[in-house]
Amino acid sequence: AQRVPVRIRLDNQQENIWPAGTTATVVVTGKQDRDESQDSFFRKMAHRLREFG
Repeated sequence: AQRVPVRIRLDNQQENIWPAGTTATVVVTGKQDRDESQDSFFRKMAHRLREFG
């Protein structure tokens, strides 16, 4: 996996619960994404598990 530093802004951050150095999985979506509504249960589960590394 590649690590790319990004800066995000949270809309309503209550307090500093996400300090600098916190890691996250970022999924970039847009208008040209594939139609996920037709994916099988297995494919949906595989994509969810991928988020956990």
